[in-house]
Amino acid sequence: MIQATPARIAVITPYCGEPTSMLARCHESVLAQSVAADHWLVADGRPDPAVAGWQARHVVLPQPHDDNGNTPRAVGSVLAQASGYEFIAYLDADNWFGPGHVASLLALVEHGRVPVACAWRSFHRLDGTPMAITETEEDQLAHVDTSAYLIHRRAFALLDCWHRMPRQLSPICDRVFFRALQHQRWGMGFTRERSVGFRSRYASHYRTLGLAPPPDAKTDATFEPCRAFVRSAAGIREMVDRLGFWLEF
Repeated sequence: MIQATPARIAVITPYCGEPTSMLARCHESVLAQSVAADHWLVADGRPDPAVAGWQARHVVLPQPHDDNGNTPRAVGSVLAQASGYEFIAYLDADNWFGPGHVASLLALVEHGRVPVACAWRSFHRLDGTPMAITETEEDQLAHVDTSAYLIHRRAFALLDCWHRMPRQLSPICDRVFFRALQHQRWGMGFTRERSVGFRSRYASHYRTLGLAPPPDAKTDATFEPCRAFVRSAAGIREMVDRLGFWLEF
């Protein structure tokens, strides 16, 4: 009997200055998956010496790019494709996967015959404490967090988005990537499982629960430069030239 070859899965994590303990939880969650996946940690100019001793691929970029992880995601994606991986997932350094996360997404790709599988998030404070909230857009399948994808090689053309994205849009890179996916008409499936642990930095999440936001929390003002860019003539031209579409935000 010929046995099927296990899927080769790369999980790409960009990082830049996060505490080692936070990186460790992220990494350990990849090692704990019920389906094996290789973890690629891409240091955006600020490597953590501890990572070099982990069971992971460690890529160090020579300088920071300050684009919300887009450049290290792009570099990691190219390297994983060149190395022959069949699937690519992303996991931000401050987040983590539940033990069955990759398996549930893989099953969706294989049985649902879609090239892009998506999960939902559970929300947490910065110290990891659970927050009893959800996001309407995510629940209505109108938004997917960067850490919630598993992408089959049929859709790897989509991954050019990370390096083609205008730098001004890097604070909303997840929205741009989701819009690129829609624009290119890749088939998506949703597990509807909250299998990604997400540390929230959004002030609105804390205020919803009557909590004080962290000092560096993201507010509406954080994204005002993005809105100004997408509404400007120059921004529209650059988005269309680089990405082939315009993003309403």
